Amino acid sequence: MSNVSLHRSMTIKNTKCRKAMNFIFASLLCCFVGNAVHAAVTVTAASGGTNICHNKAADGTAPAFTTLGTITVTEGATGDFAPFIETLVINVPAGWQFNTAAAPTLGFTAGRDIMAVANGGFSTTALTVTIITLTATNLDAITIAGLQVQPLTQASAAGNITASIATNITGITTGVTNFGSLSETGPAIFTVSSPSGYCAGTPGADITLSGSQGGVNYQLYNGGAISGGAIAGTGAAPFDLGIHTAGSYTVRATDGTGCTSNMLGTATFAVDPLPNVYTVGGGGGYCAGGAGVNITLSSSDAGVVYTASNGIASSTLAGTLGALTFGPETSAGTYTVQAQNATTGCTAAMSGSATVSILPSPAQFTVTGATSYCASAGGVDIGLSGSAGSTTYQLYNGAATVGPALSGTGGTLDFGIQPAGSYSVLATLAPGGCTAPMLNTLTVTSNPNPNIYNAAGGGAYCAGAAGVNITLSS
Repeated sequence: MSNVSLHRSMTIKNTKCRKAMNFIFASLLCCFVGNAVHAAVTVTAASGGTNICHNKAADGTAPAFTTLGTITVTEGATGDFAPFIETLVINVPAGWQFNTAAAPTLGFTAGRDIMAVANGGFSTTALTVTIITLTATNLDAITIAGLQVQPLTQASAAGNITASIATNITGITTGVTNFGSLSETGPAIFTVSSPSGYCAGTPGADITLSGSQGGVNYQLYNGGAISGGAIAGTGAAPFDLGIHTAGSYTVRATDGTGCTSNMLGTATFAVDPLPNVYTVGGGGGYCAGGAGVNITLSSSDAGVVYTASNGIASSTLAGTLGALTFGPETSAGTYTVQAQNATTGCTAAMSGSATVSILPSPAQFTVTGATSYCASAGGVDIGLSGSAGSTTYQLYNGAATVGPALSGTGGTLDFGIQPAGSYSVLATLAPGGCTAPMLNTLTVTSNPNPNIYNAAGGGAYCAGAAGVNITLSS
């Protein structure tokens, strides 16, 4: 079979085909003699379809079709192409397409049984080849040259070109017989990810890939423009591509053969503003055992959480668009307020601070004095067992004050003679004004004097006598 005769091709329009077939049928009815012997056709699969670079895929970095080597279907015995019309439909595997803009060239061996080979229809997924055979006396072959294919995506699965229809052709198993193997190669495809933003005042956001490969370089693009230098893969998963400023980033991988792959996804992020800064106030001292004091913030924003802390204790409030009050706070120390945006996580320190201190209470002493007295005495002397400087002491009879407050001297205090009553002392320490009751309450009662009666009797008596009587009127 010469190259000239093997690759001779014909394109037959539908009208010519019908005329030819009418002629063939008529001729065959008159002239066809002999019995066909059937074996099986041999299919020489197209070459060049394996390890197509990812970048040639329809979604790749440089989309392009790949021209396959010639497919040859050769009879093993006369009659494998059974007269008179044979139909062969071959299909690309899922995820691949034919190039309908470049129809393949169909050929056959001239001067034998095949009269014509025609393109019976060509789509992105199927090629229909119509073969018109006059007799079954010679061994024939057909060729399909220049067929072009392309993966639809960088992740198209490998597969074979197979036949879905093989009418009147012996030896082709639909869905099985291989007319050409197709597969992709190139860097593995990983996913690009990043935060949705980064806080103002920080260097940027970290971009990562879900994995990487050694021997592959990864190049970042920001809006289609190269960003920085290529980064060599290490096999790490995830794979860090560094900190970058606001933008929309994609990643392209290139292996040692020059094949490229676009990584999945886009890392898009912007600069997130920091929370507004407001002023911290409040604080001050409170007496030991008291409720504490409040910390204030001059204003707040919705969606922001504010935390007042002295490093030991803290209180957290959500922003209300108005002033905030933390507390009362009882832990002594200097309080600052930190604001954090609940969505972005960005933080900012509020202006100023507030100090909380615990003021001391007065020392406690004992109220002294007798608990009763004779009515004629007028009362008892009430005092305090001790006193302290910078402190005043007020005597109370029940709830009523008695006299002026006395200033502490560092020694005992004397509140003077006081009548019956229930006496307590309240101490006030300056500065701060913290107060404390003394240790006890002294209850004083008045005892009545005896009634007075007249004494009588008496007189002189003789020495040695018994004496005289003294009498009381009652």
